[in-house]
Amino acid sequence: MNKKTIFILILSILFILPIGISAQNQKVKLTGKTISLKIAFDQIEKQTGLSIDYDSKVIDIKKVINVPSQSLAVNDLMVLLL
Repeated sequence: MNKKTIFILILSILFILPIGISAQNQKVKLTGKTISLKIAFDQIEKQTGLSIDYDSKVIDIKKVINVPSQSLAVNDLMVLLL
């Protein structure tokens, strides 16, 4: 790779990195008292515009969870759900 290509690649990474970090800090408020992981993921996607990818062989999306009463950052919420 030449220097110009490397510079453009590094510059692109520097612009994309903060977007991913700020996306995880978005606050999400789930609705309902008990919901399935699938519904929780759907609500997170609708509120944030993020896409949650998972392997249904590993994650039981039918698992019912108790919904936290407060708004949480996406990162914190995902840790709580999983």
